[in-house]
Amino acid sequence: ALALASIFPSSSEETSLTRMFDSYVAKHDYTNSPLFLESLTLGGIATNDTVGAAYLPVELDLTGSRDNFFGFLNYVENSGALDGQVRLMDIAEVSVNVQDSEADEETGTSAPTVSFSVSIRAYFQQLLGSAPNE
Repeated sequence: ALALASIFPSSSEETSLTRMFDSYVAKHDYTNSPLFLESLTLGGIATNDTVGAAYLPVELDLTGSRDNFFGFLNYVENSGALDGQVRLMDIAEVSVNVQDSEADEETGTSAPTVSFSVSIRAYFQQLLGSAPNE
């Protein structure tokens, strides 16, 4: 039951959601493969009648390496699995801007920097026929 509560909580749990994203970024930010959370904005609670759940819209602006861009998309795509214990989410929209970066002084190589904005829906439980709890 504890695993289910972490991936499909009974309320919107904005604080734990924010911490989850902060923790992900901290774990994946390396000198040779950076990831930086530029902004995180939480929207108003909404419902998805198709799946019978409420969700919290989240807008994230991130900058990082190509690998971290795809890694983040994979993280959200695999959310909701009981073994991963990552809150159930899906992606509503993604926009990407790839920028050439300056060559590394030590290696002489350069890797493009990816700036991306992601609109995510973070789901939580909603009793059928009830308004989402705020």
